[in-house]
Amino acid sequence: MEILEISEEKAEGKIREIFSDIQSVTRSTQVGLLYRSLAVHENIFVQFWEKVRNNLISQYFERCAQNVRMRMIPPMPEDVPDFEEELLDEEYDDEKILSISRILDMYNYLGPKDLIFAIALKASLNGIGIGGTTPGSKDDLEIIPLGAPVEMPFPVLIDPENLSVDFLNAILSERNDKAIPDVWRALSNFPELLKLISTFISNQKSQEGFKITIDLSKGAAAAAAQEFPYEFVLEIEKLSKDEILVLDKKLDYFIQIIPQTSVMIHLLRACLLGESRVRRDPFD
Repeated sequence: MEILEISEEKAEGKIREIFSDIQSVTRSTQVGLLYRSLAVHENIFVQFWEKVRNNLISQYFERCAQNVRMRMIPPMPEDVPDFEEELLDEEYDDEKILSISRILDMYNYLGPKDLIFAIALKASLNGIGIGGTTPGSKDDLEIIPLGAPVEMPFPVLIDPENLSVDFLNAILSERNDKAIPDVWRALSNFPELLKLISTFISNQKSQEGFKITIDLSKGAAAAAAQEFPYEFVLEIEKLSKDEILVLDKKLDYFIQIIPQTSVMIHLLRACLLGESRVRRDPFD
């Protein structure tokens, strides 16, 4: 199934308005692939965003996303390579290496939020009640600061047609044309880095700990979605069975690719910044 999307540049009307709000609420400098692809289904996309938004701006959601982010850290290999040293040998300066680090931080920050969002939407489409849980603390209902952190970059996304086939074969579980996660398009601005990533990730994704971490991440995200403080119910009776099926399959793809990508990002952060930095919050 091909995954279509509406780009930020081509968004109009209500979709353009929601895209702007998504950047503010998710605290990002761009609208992620998940939202761009869901925007193709305008009616359900608008409805879901309006119903779930209050949950996404709560301290509860931010705290849960941090918990899921920690669950996404896989067991580290015995010998973590030093990408920084190898990139310096390729005449990358400190500023260029910092740019790579900021890109990894950006998608490390956003991945858990996208996963919780995707799982909540899938549950709603299948008639499962989401939200309405009494928060453990009144602080959970406080509103987070909106807008992206000042250190978050504005990454340039390379056209998928121009991405290295060898690189995509190394990082994707199976080669397909569904969609390429934005982080790989952003990192493709650094071809010397891609060569380092390909071999390392290809070896790591076959490890049992890698696969277990993905499953744990999905479980933590599902628990977070189930206990949203504000209840919401989708009006799915307005959707055809075919549209629900398409959306369901699309969400299944994202629910798999998001944690897989996030686990890889943690491994790359260890290679670039050192293992001791992996558990630090992005942009801390």
